[in-house]
Amino acid sequence: MMNNPMTLNELITATEQARDSYRLHGTVLSKVLYEFCYVLLGMEAFDHIKMEIKCPVALAEMYRLAITAL
Repeated sequence: MMNNPMTLNELITATEQARDSYRLHGTVLSKVLYEFCYVLLGMEAFDHIKMEIKCPVALAEMYRLAITAL
């Protein structure tokens, strides 16, 4: 990834910007970038080995930043 890991706030902002870009442009690249950021946010939210939430704030942001198909 990067030499300096992103803070949670930076990751949330990047995910939000990627989601907005995907909604605006709808390109494959914008979709991949949004999904990549969203998965990183999920990795911050949930410990899949212990099967527990490790960051409730990240999980709440995942709900907020999810794209719903209505």
